[in-house]
Amino acid sequence: MPCLFVRDLVSKDADTLLIVAGELDCLVAWQYGLEAVSGPSGVADLRWIGEEWDFLKRFKRLLLAFDGDEAGSISRVAPCRPGAFVTSGVSPVLRCLLALPH
Repeated sequence: MPCLFVRDLVSKDADTLLIVAGELDCLVAWQYGLEAVSGPSGVADLRWIGEEWDFLKRFKRLLLAFDGDEAGSISRVAPCRPGAFVTSGVSPVLRCLLALPH
């Protein structure tokens, strides 16, 4: 069963979750105080969405920050719930950091 990287570290009362393409981006987000996870095989394999749906649906806001490569572009067209913020390209973690209310 696919499992999101560091999902067990996300606090029970978090209402926003940042989903990134890789473990390094995930760790950077945590360094900046954002609760983040990444897929088990990057974003090329999207089976984790179904496997982790019960975990994902508890959040009011999902921020999806995928790389601008082919896998990241394909993932952006994957079904996501209304209100999800999707970005891709250079420095997606920074883009999400800037999009958050200060």
